Parts: sequence; C-alpha cells; structure tokens
Amino acid sequence: MKFNKALLFRRAIALYIDMAISSFVGCMINYCVFAITNVDNLIIAVIVMQLLMICRDIFGRSVGKQCVRLYVVGTEGQSQVKPYQRVLRNITTPIITIEFFVALLREDHRRFGDLLAKTEVLYKPNPSKGLLK
Repeated sequence: MKFNKALLFRRAIALYIDMAISSFVGCMINYCVFAITNVDNLIIAVIVMQLLMICRDIFGRSVGKQCVRLYVVGTEGQSQVKPYQRVLRNITTPIITIEFFVALLREDHRRFGDLLAKTEVLYKPNPSKGLLK
C-alpha cells in the first residue's frame, strides 16, 4: 500500500470532526452536571469524551468518516469489520502521540490501533457503488 497524502488529510479531518463532537458533548454534560449540582466536575466530561472517541466507530463509521467518505475494512480478507475490532482500533486513541509516531514510522502509515485490530482505512469517492453494505 502506497502512502497517500489525500487519505492522510482525510483521516486528520475525520479525527478533528470526531474530536469536536466528543468535546461538545463532554462540555454539555459538564454544564448540565454543574447546573444541577453547582459543582464543576470536569473529570466526568473528560471520561465521556474519551468513551465517545473509543466507541465512535461502533455502529459502522463515525460522523467524521462519513463526512469525508472513509471506510474501515479488515486486512484479513473480510470487508465487514466486527464491532470488537471497531472498539479495539480506537482503544489507543488516548495515546494519540504514540499513534502519530507509529504511523509515521510505518511504510503504510497505519495507526497502532489499526495494527492491533487488523484493519485499515480506505477512501471511497462514490459510496453509492458500495464498498461496504
């Protein structure tokens, strides 16, 4: 697999969108907890944001991946990725710095989470032709 700058850019945009959504939800939960208890409990917001990032692909594709037309596929011949693989590939998201360096050092630029779950991310310009159904 050759390095593709456009795919890397799309992955970065998808991650940014997913992080923005999880940050917004985490902040709203923190605001609601503060409004009810008058205690600013930021740890709840951080936990919620991390859980949302880990489980962002559980139903197929995250919102960010849908926006930039990315698909997660298995590297062992299957096109459908199982739910445990979706969670497993995102479990390493909190250590994003290590993920970044692993991706830079590898020739195919796959994240550590993708290596762990045996998945890869592909771009499909026209989703109506169906990579995954």
